[in-house]
Amino acid sequence: MVNESQATGEAKDRRKDFHSPLLSGGTEVREGACAMVVVAVGVHSAWGKIMQKLHNKQKKATPLQEKLADVASLVSREGRGRESEEWE
Repeated sequence: MVNESQATGEAKDRRKDFHSPLLSGGTEVREGACAMVVVAVGVHSAWGKIMQKLHNKQKKATPLQEKLADVASLVSREGRGRESEEWE
């Protein structure tokens, strides 16, 4: 029996056998014994690929951030307009 809660969030122990042999990083063997072969680490592991996608994902501005950017642009243009009036 293994506990994969660190990788899956599932708290129930699961039985592993030849039909479902894969284990994720952080899996804890609770009962019995096993031998494992590491097939991927770092960015090549499932967890690494997920983290890489999250890191590379471009963050979209929220509606509030878009409105604030519009207001800042308007204030900037208005300020430049008044500045040029002062110099005339």
